[in-house]
Amino acid sequence: MNFHETVMGKTFFQGQLPKLIQVLSQIAQALNAPRPAFLVQPEVPPGFLTELYHGNFDPSDVPETQEIADSNREISRFQETLRAALPESVWEQIETYRDLLDARSIRQSEQAFAAGFRCASTMLAAGLSAPPAGSVAAEKGQKDAKAD
Repeated sequence: MNFHETVMGKTFFQGQLPKLIQVLSQIAQALNAPRPAFLVQPEVPPGFLTELYHGNFDPSDVPETQEIADSNREISRFQETLRAALPESVWEQIETYRDLLDARSIRQSEQAFAAGFRCASTMLAAGLSAPPAGSVAAEKGQKDAKAD
């Protein structure tokens, strides 16, 4: 009796072999069309990097959120109330004070941006680098490689 005539042979040729062929076909398709490591969000403009390189990026072009628009309206209303209630000399002092606060806020924003950029770059580098020898992640990677 030949293998294909046995119950086990029929199960293999009629059930398991077609599934194996289908899975191998799916693997071949996946290998022929690799997926990107990550997907870029759709709100990134097509020429963003080129414009950034040429110095044509202005972060103030980003539309303000509803919360910021609401805050701006509230500040303007309060400012008009103060301006009507105060003499011009006091109002000039308030304007000078506000200019000083704005300048400090800009410097703080620049510092926060630089710190965030450094942190993101460090996280990216850490995620792309190999784990140090002897670390838990390196040992796990070695165990996974041996299991394959």
